[in-house]
Amino acid sequence: MADIKQELKPDTPLPLWPLFWVCLVQFLDAFSTFLIIPFIPFMVEDFFPSLPASEVGYYSGYLNSASFFGQLLGSPIYGLMSDKFGRKPVLLFGMVGTIFSLTLFAFSLNYYQAVAARFCWGFLNGNIGVVKTYVSEITDETNIAKALGVVAMQYGFGSLLGPSIGGFLARPAQKYALFADSALLTRFPYVLPCTVPFVVAVSVLVGIALFLPESRDVYAKAAEDGKAPAAATSDKTTDKTALLQPEAKSPSRLQILTSKKVYTSVVLYAVMGGVQIGFGSIFPLFMINKEADGGFDLDSSRIGLVMSASGPVQLLWQPLCVPRLTKLLGFRRLFQCTALFFATLVFCTPFSSLVSGVAWARFPVLIFIWLSFTTACNTGFSTVFVLLANSAPKQLRGTVNGMAQTCVAATRILGPALFSNLFAWSMDHASGWPMDYHL
Repeated sequence: MADIKQELKPDTPLPLWPLFWVCLVQFLDAFSTFLIIPFIPFMVEDFFPSLPASEVGYYSGYLNSASFFGQLLGSPIYGLMSDKFGRKPVLLFGMVGTIFSLTLFAFSLNYYQAVAARFCWGFLNGNIGVVKTYVSEITDETNIAKALGVVAMQYGFGSLLGPSIGGFLARPAQKYALFADSALLTRFPYVLPCTVPFVVAVSVLVGIALFLPESRDVYAKAAEDGKAPAAATSDKTTDKTALLQPEAKSPSRLQILTSKKVYTSVVLYAVMGGVQIGFGSIFPLFMINKEADGGFDLDSSRIGLVMSASGPVQLLWQPLCVPRLTKLLGFRRLFQCTALFFATLVFCTPFSSLVSGVAWARFPVLIFIWLSFTTACNTGFSTVFVLLANSAPKQLRGTVNGMAQTCVAATRILGPALFSNLFAWSMDHASGWPMDYHL
């Protein structure tokens, strides 16, 4: 797969107003995902008070995976629907699904209701693939990388605000005197943090309905004016020779699915997504573990603090550093460097327990790990999004992005279940290195 290079011509200005609304959709997805990570282990403990600590990881993994099982089933449907009915209707439906799922999850009375809510959360929301499709249709080859970088930057915002709000607002009746007498928050200790994304989702739903143009209409109008966006759907040579050749027949879905550019981009996206969510699901388990078991014995508020500390750095890293790195290394090489760094980080993380008893070092080390993790994820996803956008012709871009979301949903089902179960198994069997928590 060749690196993508920009034509030497001025960048087209970004379409800021529609980009603003799709960025909010992307932010909401990241925010709600990271919101629940700090308190998922505590939610499992609330549902199963007598559950041994060594088994919390099993149940946490299944609860995290339920959302991605829903995505696995729903993503191809939304990709096809967006190609047939437009991007905006599917985005609106996804926002309604998010609002419904958040409500069901916040008021879960037992573990199985929470799992059902997480499943609905994934099945009723296919917006991430549609957002990438929408952005590729309102940009051209000069500004698509910048636009997708701005969209990917919302991951940084979500990773900043989500864990901090989720960690600090979870179990408020137990932690804050102000809510000690609240019967509602005592019975439903996770309603308060879920209220925040609920309000954001309702606001975004109204904004999309009133202000977001349909991207296919924008493309059609631009085509009539002779200014249709030329989102990077081909390489540099193809762009130069397109006017000299007769219009090619639209490729079939089978040809798209089997093309090297598509399946390579999809596999990279899927693998990175699975490892990202897998590591993200066990890192809180690692931090709440007792020091004697190789952990740091933190509560939900401190976990939220650790996980939110990387946010400010991401807000600078994504717009200032990633574009320069892509120009210096190219998208493919940058992804390779990111993957190597990420693998090294995952291997070294368990050894951080060596400083768990050192008061001045424990929090800086944990913050460094999470900061490195989010930086690698943001950089990797930014490059993959561009590679994926360049692999698909515009008429089937929704289908291809739906396929990509289906594949990444499959790996994100396996990620939390595999990582969390391995972690729980290693704790339960108390074997020596490397079959202990290092596994």
